[in-house]
Amino acid sequence: MYKKYVAAIMLFLLLLLPANAQAYKHGYTRKTDEIYAIARTELAIYTDDVGSEIACYAPQYTGICVINRYGEWYEIEYKSKKYGTQVGWITKGDFYSDCLIYDGREKQAIADGDYELSYGLTVCPAEKDQWTEHLVAREATLSLHFTYVGDGNYIISHSDSQEYIQGDVEKKDKQHAFWGPKKTARAFQVERNGAFFFIQDTISKRYLVMSNTGVIYYDKVCSSFWKIKRYNRAITEESLRVFVQYDAEWANHYYGPGKNPEPYQNVFCTSGCGIFSIVNAIHSLTGIYPNPYELANYAVKEEYRILDSGTDTRIFKAVAKDFGWKYGFSYDGSSGDIEKLIKKLNQGDVAMVHVPGHYMAVVAYNQKTKQFLMLDSHYLPKRGTNAYGDWVPKKVLNGDGQDGNLEGHEFFFYKTERPVREENKKE
Repeated sequence: MYKKYVAAIMLFLLLLLPANAQAYKHGYTRKTDEIYAIARTELAIYTDDVGSEIACYAPQYTGICVINRYGEWYEIEYKSKKYGTQVGWITKGDFYSDCLIYDGREKQAIADGDYELSYGLTVCPAEKDQWTEHLVAREATLSLHFTYVGDGNYIISHSDSQEYIQGDVEKKDKQHAFWGPKKTARAFQVERNGAFFFIQDTISKRYLVMSNTGVIYYDKVCSSFWKIKRYNRAITEESLRVFVQYDAEWANHYYGPGKNPEPYQNVFCTSGCGIFSIVNAIHSLTGIYPNPYELANYAVKEEYRILDSGTDTRIFKAVAKDFGWKYGFSYDGSSGDIEKLIKKLNQGDVAMVHVPGHYMAVVAYNQKTKQFLMLDSHYLPKRGTNAYGDWVPKKVLNGDGQDGNLEGHEFFFYKTERPVREENKKE
């Protein structure tokens, strides 16, 4: 077991980037013994680590998870349409040439970190998807820190006292403290309904609510919602991540109207950079995970999607107008000036940037190193980027380096609904 664990860690260090070289400093690293990737082309999967027999040919866009390494062979898990999750082997050469690595962690409803919560009640109509239309919002009342523990669950602490919310006790005659230490903290399910969230105790299944006098308690009826907003950009070490357009969950999703005229083309993997630059920008700004399918359907409906070409830049302002209320951000203009970009990032904004043939997100600027943190949803050797964020020097955005493939032509800015705290303006 120990040998296997060590081998997996070595594999992670070796495979953090494909062979296109490590051009820039990573934005973050994943401390894990599993490496997620997708097959760019049909992939031969063998029955053992000596290549005795080919078990199958996995089709393009099959997601794989590398779980071990023996010499020139990688042991993987992959999903078969006929048999479900299977285990097999691929060659090291095929992995480097035919696979793209990405962060395969669970998608969180909100990123880890501190949030401001506003509370509201509903009139309780019959249909769940109508609840948000009847919500009565109140003033902000709570500052809480959310820490993800898996399967959609979080433990929740007070941002100031660092005490954790304890589990629900339904018996009225039993003494119970609402706040307590981390070791006895209860896990809570956090789910989004439109622009709002509900928070449910995972054991009692009752919901976290608040009285008119500001007392927090539990209720078996989900007649309440929380508006969750972030104080500052969600780009701390604990919450930064890159959502890639070639994630196996959606890589082959058709991005266009009607029926796809060209299978394996006009899909997220090949054409979704505009959508995923927005996803990465919103998540980095607010900590809330936006639905890429929803944004893509909107782009198609409003004709911002240009089939066989890409996404019209008008979408950036339009998304802020139509989805800003839902995810807690607004449009803050555009510019082709890098000095303006630096100013906006220092004020707490994030940006989408148009580089030659591609869109990316720029989410931070380091005053000391004079570098920008860029999130590329589809790394390529010509850009020298990777799937874990890149700290890129100013000269590269000016077109000097990487043959001009990261030259920023125009920047589109998003800002939060409230000012960034002064202590968080410094990188």
